[in-house]
Amino acid sequence: MERWLLLWKIRNEERHGRDLNERSRVRQEILQHELNELYALRHEVAPVDRTLFFPTIEQHSRARPTLDALEDWILSHRATIIASASQARRHGIQRNRNIEEFFPPRQDTAARDSQSAVGKPQ
Repeated sequence: MERWLLLWKIRNEERHGRDLNERSRVRQEILQHELNELYALRHEVAPVDRTLFFPTIEQHSRARPTLDALEDWILSHRATIIASASQARRHGIQRNRNIEEFFPPRQDTAARDSQSAVGKPQ
């Protein structure tokens, strides 16, 4: 029994870290791996669910800089993303793109829209 407990302790230390810094590093690695896996599905989900993602993983990490915030996002959205990718695959809509991706707004239109929003004449 003692050997089993020793083996269990060694396994836990290897898996979860020996001290607080190592635990934090291991947790960061695990969460980053999970985030990468979810972002790999970004273009596979139904178009309506793509709003869950930031344009890049780097922007996501800057917007949710703490491990707790990152873990909360993953836990809140993992099941939705996986289900959406599965449903999109069944319905054949996983590669559909938003029309704005085909026709991005022109620069002069974007500038005019921002001026009119401020109340300046066109």
